[in-house]
Amino acid sequence: MYPYNLQQNKAEDKEIKIMADKKNDEMNNKADEKILDMLIIALKNENEDKNYYKSLMERVSNEEDAKIINQISLDEKKHYNYLMQIYKRLTGQTLSLEDEQAKLQDNLVDNFAKSIFDEIEAVEFYRRLMFIFLDLQIRDMIYEIITDEQAHATKMNYLFSKYNDK
Repeated sequence: MYPYNLQQNKAEDKEIKIMADKKNDEMNNKADEKILDMLIIALKNENEDKNYYKSLMERVSNEEDAKIINQISLDEKKHYNYLMQIYKRLTGQTLSLEDEQAKLQDNLVDNFAKSIFDEIEAVEFYRRLMFIFLDLQIRDMIYEIITDEQAHATKMNYLFSKYNDK
């Protein structure tokens, strides 16, 4: 059917475009909120992990093992700083988080086992977060976090094996 009233169709097209633009804006706002929510979760987790590993380090009597755990704690602090840089870059603001006490289990081996799975879960979380960003600098920071978390899982696996045999 041939559209005889061209002016009416142009008005409808404009209205449809305005509605589509509004829908896109709403979707973008929701996506932005989700990214910020993910960053806040990551910041909280990294802060908690830093404290967790500091406390875990104090429970280990072997000096070499304590150094391994201390390095992991320092990595978690570095991750927190990276994520804060990303958050500030996106929002122009810094975020203030409370420093939470670490909750350790009584058995050292159980703490190592928990750490292994927590680190693997973190890798999966950061993979999802990394693919959201197109900015290569942000992706590189998140990729470094991913490789650190993989190394942490490996180190915790070593400690788990070492202490589980005792």
